Amino acid sequence: ATVLIARGDPVGAGSALGVARQLVRNAARLRESDPVEAQHEALRQHLEQFFTGDTLARVTEMLGELVGAPSPSPSPNLRAARDDARILASWLARTFGEWIAALCDAGPVLCVIEDLHWGDGPSAAYLDDALRANAMRPLMVLALARPEVHDLFPGLWSRASVQEIKLPALTKRAAERLIKAVLGELGSDVVARIVERADGNAFHLEELIRHVAERGPESLPETVLALAESRLARLEPGARRFLRVASVFGETFSEDAVLSLLGEGAVPAATRLVESEVVVATLGQKFSREYQFRHGLLRDAAYATLTDEDRAALHIAAGSWLERAGEKEALVLAEHFERGGDRARAAPCFLRAARQAAESWNIQSARALAERGVSCGATGELLGQLRHVEAMAYVARGAHAAAVRAAREAYGLLPRRSAEWYAAAAYTLSSGAYVGDNELAPIIIGDLLTTEIEGRPTGPYGYAISTAVDILDSVGQHEASDRLMARMSALAAEPDADPAFRAYVIYGSTAMALRRDAALGEAIARVSAGAAAAAEVRDGIAISLFKFGTGLLYAEIGDTASARSLFHQTLADVGDAPLFAAWAAIHLGWCELLDGRYEDAVAWARKAFELDPHHAYALAAFARFLHGEQSEAERLVARALEGIDNWLVTPFVVALARSIGARIALAAGRLDEAAALSRLASTFAGGPPFMRSFVDRTRIDILRASGVDVRALVADFVARLDRHGASLPPTARASYSRLPDHAHILELAQR
Repeated sequence: ATVLIARGDPVGAGSALGVARQLVRNAARLRESDPVEAQHEALRQHLEQFFTGDTLARVTEMLGELVGAPSPSPSPNLRAARDDARILASWLARTFGEWIAALCDAGPVLCVIEDLHWGDGPSAAYLDDALRANAMRPLMVLALARPEVHDLFPGLWSRASVQEIKLPALTKRAAERLIKAVLGELGSDVVARIVERADGNAFHLEELIRHVAERGPESLPETVLALAESRLARLEPGARRFLRVASVFGETFSEDAVLSLLGEGAVPAATRLVESEVVVATLGQKFSREYQFRHGLLRDAAYATLTDEDRAALHIAAGSWLERAGEKEALVLAEHFERGGDRARAAPCFLRAARQAAESWNIQSARALAERGVSCGATGELLGQLRHVEAMAYVARGAHAAAVRAAREAYGLLPRRSAEWYAAAAYTLSSGAYVGDNELAPIIIGDLLTTEIEGRPTGPYGYAISTAVDILDSVGQHEASDRLMARMSALAAEPDADPAFRAYVIYGSTAMALRRDAALGEAIARVSAGAAAAAEVRDGIAISLFKFGTGLLYAEIGDTASARSLFHQTLADVGDAPLFAAWAAIHLGWCELLDGRYEDAVAWARKAFELDPHHAYALAAFARFLHGEQSEAERLVARALEGIDNWLVTPFVVALARSIGARIALAAGRLDEAAALSRLASTFAGGPPFMRSFVDRTRIDILRASGVDVRALVADFVARLDRHGASLPPTARASYSRLPDHAHILELAQR
């Protein structure tokens, strides 16, 4: 059987993927003190037992990223992942799962996790996925933890087959038997005092028995900590000094590290402390000669004897030693330097820790760690990098106002042309568009138009440029958007183009084509190619974007069943991105409306009232209107149109809301109001094909009601339908023609 071991520690508790990293490192017998190249080679040799060919190369380089032994010659997929935490998080989770499955195929696997309460959520999630994916394989996870583990990790492994064994307190009878077995006959009052002080805790009872055996029953300490301090006080001075330094490292320490901090002439004491049952040798392979305090209270007692001045100096020295030794947990280093008061050294470590958290897509932790780095007084490029992590986290949570503030500061501090600079540009533009903060948009777009790309363009560059193209094209700046898109398309066509960059180019070009009413068949082909590129690099957000975009196209051609399925998948994928979820909900509402389920359409619209009110209220108004509820439709469309000129609203939503208002006004006999709203809606020249059809059909109906000859407009409408229909296969062409607006105009054309 293969036994994998990892443990949590109070110093660096919660370090993202710290437990998973230990499991892989211990299995491959990697040592922090070895050169990175040697560690990578040792990792490859370990993996050669389970993988071959391209799979071996991919798994080696991805697990190398996880354990801090990176590949010296990264593949295009790895380069793309390094530029985008979302992509790297997806790859790391997948590869860890593949590794566990391969171990299980080779034989039984036991993962032992000690002190999980000091572990991390992403590692717990990795193991949860592994347990479920390998339910029929010989995999067992044995995790030891304090009761508070359930507060730290709610629902821990609840989806797997878990057996929880709670260690009960020792009974009074069992405690009395142990006391008498070790100490012989004692007075009943002494036994009762020991049992009462131990309170069912086996470690406390053991230490009380030891105290009585060595010093008699007269001076039992009043508290457990006092008991531990009394125990340490009985050690010889050299051993006590050794333990005080060891306690700075946490519950686990390397004897080499302690001796280094003690300085010249220090005498090894670990062996004597093992004999005294204060520490135990560990099976870990992080550093040579590793030991662990037998109980956290013993470590706390030793740590409490340090003065504040000594504690600070020792934390800095401990951090320095670990840094030289190749410590991979950035949070451990950050904690040491921060506790030692060296904030200048702590800040870059917090940045690395924040990035490690982002690599597991632990967004809340990444943001919190970045904020701790900022609070350490970071300036210049380092501050820009920390603000970039904050912006990424805020965008992922849909907190766009905060994202703009962080991204704008990052944009001004980061080196131009760096991947993070392009990402900061994209976050500033996209989040700014959501909240109406476009102060920097002209400057950023100008920078993107004039800045020459250095090296191979990456995913963040593609994200920034496609966002700029989207904004420029939406407001009619076609010359500028064409220039940017032409540059992107040329770079994406190169044989060694970054796949993440290529995916964003395809998405941006498809969105541009749809706004310009390109044939639907061509758009569907483009989206399919983009989805394949996104899947190649496992960019979760890009994959969701293409699912959403494909759903929109299916809805455009009347295939509401396929569209509905993709929108539901999008909702499942982007649960932590509220605005994206609101868009999916709105378009699910349109699918229900097209299928005649008006109540369901309103229910979906309600889910987006807060985040995308103009579109959501317009959808709800139209559903009520089609259901014959004129007064409720009037109320809802008024909400949709309220303040629509004073907000930064997507132009096609403005046109759609005004056209819905026009149809409702026309049905109520208010022809002048309907005509005015229709004229305003028709001034918008872009947008997806369904919106064009909706606006044009509304205009035709109102003009007919006014006695205007609309035959030329009807002919143009039909020509558009024919152009789109010719690009579609026969089945899709038929459903496209049956869409309500299309069927209505085709019927008019026949008269």
